[in-house]
Amino acid sequence: PVTIHEGNGFVDRILFVAPPNLEAPRWQREQLSADGAKEAWKEICDRAHKEHCFETTELKLTPEAWDLLCDWQHELASGSDESFDNEIKAINAKIQLYAIRFSLILQLALWSCSEESGETVDIEAVEGAIKLANYFKSEALKIRNQVKESDQSESNKARLFDSLPDQFTTSEAIEVGEEMGFSVRTIERILRNNQYSRQIKRGRYEKKKFINNQAG
Repeated sequence: PVTIHEGNGFVDRILFVAPPNLEAPRWQREQLSADGAKEAWKEICDRAHKEHCFETTELKLTPEAWDLLCDWQHELASGSDESFDNEIKAINAKIQLYAIRFSLILQLALWSCSEESGETVDIEAVEGAIKLANYFKSEALKIRNQVKESDQSESNKARLFDSLPDQFTTSEAIEVGEEMGFSVRTIERILRNNQYSRQIKRGRYEKKKFINNQAG
């Protein structure tokens, strides 16, 4: 089973991305020219490696950037203090550390895309890092809710079959399921899925647990 939070903090380290209404990409009819793009990208990569990847350098945030990052972290910490949800607390604790890493990555990207360099992380990088951190936090919460809904759905299905006899008809499943809040269409879909039961003849099923017990 999928568990979004197991208490060891591992899942909280994952950066989830689940865009809404994601569609398969379409090939563009207009063919764009790549002239100069490869060379420009190579220059950016070469500059990043040459200037920043072969020496250990300590970068400090500018006072303005540090104030902005602290304001954001304090707001995040206040949300954790006010929440009784341990999963939210764990997500907040990890995402604030990612914000610092995002700041360094974005600052390096800014330098690599220009002729400039420096010894401090500027406010522009921190602003971008906060946007990224907030985005990944919202994605983590969205995934968590989706998994919980899925877990709840599986739990409800199990309760449905626990309430049915070892062998049952479609009408019996519908009657019990409607009392539990299932629609007729949902019950029919569950029966077709064969996860908890198998069809022994038209309109009649037997639970898989019953089948296994009989085999034993």
